[in-house]
Amino acid sequence: MAKPHLGELPVFQNYDCCGCGACCRGNLAISVTDEEAERIVAQGWEREPDLAGRRFFLERGTQRFLAHRDDGACVFLGADGHCRIHARFGSEGKPLGCRYFPHVFLPAGGEIRVDLRFECHRVAANLGEPIAAQRAYLEAMLPLIVPRLDPEPTPLMTGVSWPQSRLDRITEAMLTLLLDEELNVTQRVCACINLTAALHHPSLMEKDAAGLDALLARALAMVSEAAARDPLHRARLGSGPRTMFRHQIALYGRVDRLAEPTPWTRRLRQALAMTWGRGRVPSLRRDWPRVRFADLEGAWGVPDAACAEPLVRFLHVKLQSQAFCGLGFFGYLYLSGLEALWITYPAILWFARFFARGAGRESLEAEDVHQALRVVDHRHGRSEQMALPGEQARLRALCEREVLRALAVWYGT
Repeated sequence: MAKPHLGELPVFQNYDCCGCGACCRGNLAISVTDEEAERIVAQGWEREPDLAGRRFFLERGTQRFLAHRDDGACVFLGADGHCRIHARFGSEGKPLGCRYFPHVFLPAGGEIRVDLRFECHRVAANLGEPIAAQRAYLEAMLPLIVPRLDPEPTPLMTGVSWPQSRLDRITEAMLTLLLDEELNVTQRVCACINLTAALHHPSLMEKDAAGLDALLARALAMVSEAAARDPLHRARLGSGPRTMFRHQIALYGRVDRLAEPTPWTRRLRQALAMTWGRGRVPSLRRDWPRVRFADLEGAWGVPDAACAEPLVRFLHVKLQSQAFCGLGFFGYLYLSGLEALWITYPAILWFARFFARGAGRESLEAEDVHQALRVVDHRHGRSEQMALPGEQARLRALCEREVLRALAVWYGT
């Protein structure tokens, strides 16, 4: 196996840590190795009066995680909102998962690409220094996280493996559509959905590199021309797809803390409420507003420039880092992972409407989108529940082109 190296970074994305401690009192589950646990125990925290007798770790199966207090905060979060391990022993004293958050290192052929976790409010709002300025830090972290790299790229589809360079040509074609400022953001996403569906054509398998370039050029021209004329007609889906989408929303919205799993009775009530889709949206999280399902289903208009920017930036980061397939998304193949990525667009806008209505508004603001991004990216590709066969079957059904496009238009206009 080859020694990994960093590929192109998302230079359009900004982030730096402001020390707010939100990630330490949020919904993260930080895994801890045996070596890290021994190091933390050796730091002598049991001698601190407020930590004496406390559990520092939680065991779940074969894994170990940092423990949380009753209020959900990490057991090592100080009263000043800062990490006590970091304050006393520096960054090297913390578990590796704490040190590289919110960066995610993902293999893409013979290199490593960097994804960002948008559940960090600084990432969602694009605050801080450019990621490009962090290359030296990321290169120093890389050997600790990915000591060796299997250079095999993610297969395009079942039985079809392409070189990474050819997968990247498809990604470039998607980015051409996603970044086309002559189209509104919903037209762009619908164009990406259409191009993804077209790439399932059997003739694609017969193309060499030159043939692929020619085919993508023709497909891009056709899809772009159609997108410019797309009226984005809102068509209400049948009850089956609508119910499946609400259950996908519940999967994104629910948080199951390691130390405080959601009681099965509450989960059942939530599931029934999401199935019926009437009345008030169930409180998937404690602090969520009281909003009715019906208030989220009307025409809100295409997101304006301020709301479109974080949506496009989120999808851009996921595309460039290849976070939508392979190790970044439960081993999904390239094309099926692309389809799963597009479902985040209507999901994010559903949550953005939810937060806007909770604030008494009937139009979106950028902060609504930021908050929605933090919810969806916490679970998309990260929740073990999404890897279950039943959940994957529902996702495949939602990713059928006509269903996916209808959802994108319904919540994107």
